[in-house]
Amino acid sequence: MNKNKEYQKYLLRFSFPIIISGIFMTIANVITNIIISYMGTDELLAKNIFSKFNSLYLAFNSGFALIFANYYFKFLTQEAKKKKTFKLSIIGIGLISISIMFVFILFRKSLFSLYYQGEKAVTIFSNYSMIRALCFPVIGINAFLDYILSENNRKRILVGNIIALVIEIVLVWIVVFKTNFDMRTIAMIEIFARMIKLIIFIWPYKKYLKVKVSEEFRFENIKRIININKKVIIISFITFMNIFVGMIVLKLYSYVDASRILCITISDDILRITANLFVALSNIVTTQISPEINNEKDILESRIKNVYKYINKMYIIFFIITVLFSIVFLKLYNIDYETMKYTIIILWIRCGLYIATPLTDFHILLLKIKMNIRKLFIADTIYDFIILLISFIIYKIFSLNLIYTVLIYSTLLFIQTIVSKKYVKEMYE
Repeated sequence: MNKNKEYQKYLLRFSFPIIISGIFMTIANVITNIIISYMGTDELLAKNIFSKFNSLYLAFNSGFALIFANYYFKFLTQEAKKKKTFKLSIIGIGLISISIMFVFILFRKSLFSLYYQGEKAVTIFSNYSMIRALCFPVIGINAFLDYILSENNRKRILVGNIIALVIEIVLVWIVVFKTNFDMRTIAMIEIFARMIKLIIFIWPYKKYLKVKVSEEFRFENIKRIININKKVIIISFITFMNIFVGMIVLKLYSYVDASRILCITISDDILRITANLFVALSNIVTTQISPEINNEKDILESRIKNVYKYINKMYIIFFIITVLFSIVFLKLYNIDYETMKYTIIILWIRCGLYIATPLTDFHILLLKIKMNIRKLFIADTIYDFIILLISFIIYKIFSLNLIYTVLIYSTLLFIQTIVSKKYVKEMYE
């Protein structure tokens, strides 16, 4: 029992950097969106749709950050090698992020038009996202640092996030209420705030960036990194696919009522306060358990049980916050009563039938780690698309409005979660 409690305390210390960064990023995003809502609904919609693509990028990039972090941890006892792997990781994540950034910038107008065709909104999104996408490499490197910063850096992590949060909120408030600048200025402010945080995070490692790593760029090294992290790659791709399905679901909602797409994106703002915690915790679980895949069965099961109990405790607090303060959050947005009413209904449906069932992603993650990853990945992905297809068919047959479409899709997700949860429980018993 004491060992279990000690492991849960260790998880809390280990998870601090990722949880704190996730929470502060979410708070900054929510407050910025509230301020932007006073500029107009088109501006708010453009910002929120970009957040969807940003989440998709993060899901993709976090996998690489985790891979590089695992590779880095293997050389903790070798100072020279550790410096090289640190710099290689920064370069690798930077190159990957830059590639994604260019692809997104080239197709940004077409991507936004999939959800909303308003000419003004498309123009605002195009101008904002072109600048905001430049932040992809910064976010990617931050994700890597979140994984390698231990509990010994808690003060630096907290200070970095607080400074970035204050800078962003203050400057965005000035732009919206005191100047005539547009969304491009806000995009530059967001990049500036994240750059400040990155500098604070990376400062203790500046000496690591001076080492030469040119001889390390060999195909066999890249192949070795991939082979070490095969399971991590698959698990990260699963997360990416889950968010990708969510993007298609947003398209389904835009079919139902394009004018109400704002209700979905605002409800996502508030849900992200809770959901972001689970993204962070899922990454922690992956970091903690994936290196132990080859351990003895009883050791692995003990680890999973402890993480499960730990996340359940954390979940209760954040779920209550999400539900109780939802109306307070919504009253801060400069939206009309009708939009606010729809958003509250949608938010509570999703809380009750999806977010309210804890650990959806965690259950799936356990199944991937514990069982046959490839088979379960195929089954899970196909099931997600089946849910989406059934929802679309029901919408078409019965000409449902947005509320009922959200209810149908969330109910199907709820069923998927219950099945997953029951199966995981059987594994323990």
